[in-house]
Order: sequence, then structure tokens, then C-alpha cells
Amino acid sequence: MDITQEKTVKPILNQAVSNPAVSSVKTSPEPPKAPAEDKVDDIEKLIPQEPYQTSPLFYEIASHFGIEEDEYDMAKNELSVIVDHAIGQMKSNKVEDILTFLNGIETKLGISSWTPKRYKHVYRYVRLTAKRSALDKAIAAYERGDIK
Repeated sequence: MDITQEKTVKPILNQAVSNPAVSSVKTSPEPPKAPAEDKVDDIEKLIPQEPYQTSPLFYEIASHFGIEEDEYDMAKNELSVIVDHAIGQMKSNKVEDILTFLNGIETKLGISSWTPKRYKHVYRYVRLTAKRSALDKAIAAYERGDIK
């Protein structure tokens, strides 16, 4: 018996198939599509989850605020809140977008680049805006009716 024999087969084109399960290529069915994800989930995916010591974003933001290496442990929580807020507002975790957002806040608050502990001022502002947002939502829940 010769193993090197070639066999030529004619392709079947546009012919009715009597048993499609046998002659057709089986593919796995597509998984059902998940419902559209809420934007909050997308934003949560943008927020870095690694420890701050390994996050390049942390070092960029710390550098922006002029935070020295020995202050990292004291500033990590405030910077985390600030970055999370910036990512939520910008819907981006790119360094340039976050820095642009932070510069806007600092300009709005009148914080100059030589102000010590600038990040603390921004942190307080971010915390207040978060509280205001929560209060606005609670008030809106009461105002849905015809209140005059």
C-alpha cells in the first residue's frame, strides 16, 4: 500500500444537503450577549487595582503634586481618591487626561504651583463634590413629583 497516494475530491457547491448535521461544519454556538454594562462598571475597570508601589500612574500624580518619596505612605489614600474621581469624570485613565483634569481643578480653586500640599486642597474639594453629588441625588429623589 502506497501512503503517498493523492485523492482528488470535487467540491460540493450549492447543492441541497440531505443531512446538514453530517455534512456541515459544526461550530460552537455564540454565547448569549451580556446586557449592556453600566458605565460605572466600565469606569471601575479603568481604575488601577495594583498596589501604589507598582503603579506608574501613582508616581506621575505624586510628581505632579511635588510629593517626595518619604511622603508616599501619607499621601497614598488622598491621591487614590483624587485619581478615582478624575478617572470617573474624564472616563479615561490616561495620565495626560488626569493631569489636565487636575490642572483644571487647581485653576478653579486658585491653587498655585508653589502652594505646599496642593493635593490636600484638591482632596478636600473632591470629597465635597462627592458629598454634593450624593445630596443632589437624594434631593432629586424627593423632587420627582410636582412640588411647587
